[in-house]
Amino acid sequence: MKPRHTIAAITLLLAAALSTTAQTPTKGGPVGTDTKSSAPATPAKGPRRPTTLQGEILDMSCYVARGFRGPVHRECALKCIASGVCMGIMGPDSMLYMLTLDHARAMAPSTFTTPDPFEQCKRWAGQNVEVVGMAYQRSGMHIIEVTRAKVVPIPAPGAVP
Repeated sequence: MKPRHTIAAITLLLAAALSTTAQTPTKGGPVGTDTKSSAPATPAKGPRRPTTLQGEILDMSCYVARGFRGPVHRECALKCIASGVCMGIMGPDSMLYMLTLDHARAMAPSTFTTPDPFEQCKRWAGQNVEVVGMAYQRSGMHIIEVTRAKVVPIPAPGAVP
């Protein structure tokens, strides 16, 4: 086979292979997406329960990927959270909770007084904070919808709360 024919044949084979493996949209969604989920969302595990938790506000990306936390990481955490990285709180038992905005506040923000405690938490990265809200679990994640928050002193070692 001549070199030009060989190149043409290889090109045709590649085009045919790619066309058979290409994804097609499902129900009008973009290519590569599936707008019809194969499984329903995992229900929340257990009831939502009122919770008060003290701990350090962390940016989830730096903590989960690298273990970064504390006052030495504060400036980075503030930048990460301000850019949209999820934030969490590390409780005294080393349990990590993702913090979310109170859903009712998100749906009708003008009906709530300011300041928004979730927004306050964003400014308190690297600090010890007391968070009050509704706690629940979904797909193994511990979550708190923040309804109140305040900065609190770090407990002394060995102190009983």
